[in-house]
Amino acid sequence: MFFQYFCMDNRNTRKMRILIFTPDLSPADMKRPYNTGFSLMVNQIAESLGEEGYEVFVSCSAFFSERRKSGHYTLMERNARLMASHIRMKDIAKAVKYAFLSPKKTLHERRTLLKYSLSTGFCQYIIKETNPDAVFIHSAMPAVIPFISASIRCNRPFVITLHGVFHRFSPCFQTYMEKSVMKVLIKKGVTVTAISSGTRRRLLEECGCGERHNVKTVLNASPAPQNIPAEKVKGQIVAVGNICERKNQAQLLRAFALLPERLKEKSTLVLIGKDTLGGSLQRLAASLGISGKCCFTGSLSHRLTYEYMAHSDILVLPSKDEGFGLPITEGYKSGLPAVCFNDIDAFADLYNPLCMIGVTQRSDKALAEAITQALQKDWDRDAIRAFGEKFSTKEMARQYAQALAGEKGGKISEQEFDKAVNSYIMRTDYLS
Repeated sequence: MFFQYFCMDNRNTRKMRILIFTPDLSPADMKRPYNTGFSLMVNQIAESLGEEGYEVFVSCSAFFSERRKSGHYTLMERNARLMASHIRMKDIAKAVKYAFLSPKKTLHERRTLLKYSLSTGFCQYIIKETNPDAVFIHSAMPAVIPFISASIRCNRPFVITLHGVFHRFSPCFQTYMEKSVMKVLIKKGVTVTAISSGTRRRLLEECGCGERHNVKTVLNASPAPQNIPAEKVKGQIVAVGNICERKNQAQLLRAFALLPERLKEKSTLVLIGKDTLGGSLQRLAASLGISGKCCFTGSLSHRLTYEYMAHSDILVLPSKDEGFGLPITEGYKSGLPAVCFNDIDAFADLYNPLCMIGVTQRSDKALAEAITQALQKDWDRDAIRAFGEKFSTKEMARQYAQALAGEKGGKISEQEFDKAVNSYIMRTDYLS
């Protein structure tokens, strides 16, 4: 009945009011020099919930903003004056403790803890201003500590969504909250959703508490690109993702260099995303003798990215660690088959032999062989598009709304949460 009251659409009921707290966001109407898959996905989730008629507010800690309508949700005001006016004395003491008494923290980490601790009162203000039925918190980084604290203080049910489990790949202060604080929240009954079945499995393994009904899987989704010509460029390979160590484009270049000469001669490699490695991939391409076959586009708009994907022959996702792999599902919707390693978290969710070739070994040779097979295979593009319909924004919104409507707030008190945070901040068993 609780879910029906908030989620059924008729004259006698209203749709649920949702407040999203996020460390980062990429609103469609805001030009940003650097977007991430996370920031784009949070925007898509907010849009999808808004499109389904839910009243959605978003507060983002990555930038200052004015209150305005952005697509199908309301972006909340955030500025220094407003934040300063809502600082609480109890949070000042906590901020000083976290910033100056934490062992082995860098100066940047101390500043981060100070800033986030002082913002708890502002988060309480946002909750009171929007009066949500449920709070929706994204990620498990230090930035979300004030989001959770404010929700507990305001006695508002909250759901946390994890877009990946990264501390195994990058064990550091920023990521270790996944391993410590999340364990406490889950055992206390707080609803947590994961964007893939593999992420959920890894999270439960960390908790060491067996199967938990309050930990759910809600797959990522994106809208199908509209009015984009689907003329394929024979031999064009596309990789989408900001150029960095984790996305592993260097291995893709090495694998491309290993393709049979007759195939390599007819192929091109397009890498879409902001270069965070200072041109090292371009230098690698030159040393491998494939510069003339590679195109580095830098960051592109959604529209241009979809155009490249729609025109390509195959997509390759070579990531070392990946919570989901949204470019794969985006490609599916334009009939684009994929190649990726079979150990990414969402492999079981994304794999279909009609749509993908999974690479079972993490060697350059194995990746090259899979790319060769994909380029030579006669793919059924209509079957790929049909499978891509599984990743529907409407279904994603429905499942998130169901999780939010069913959340009763868990059983964690502010004191218990503070104890978990203190333990996380003071621990030293991670690499800083």
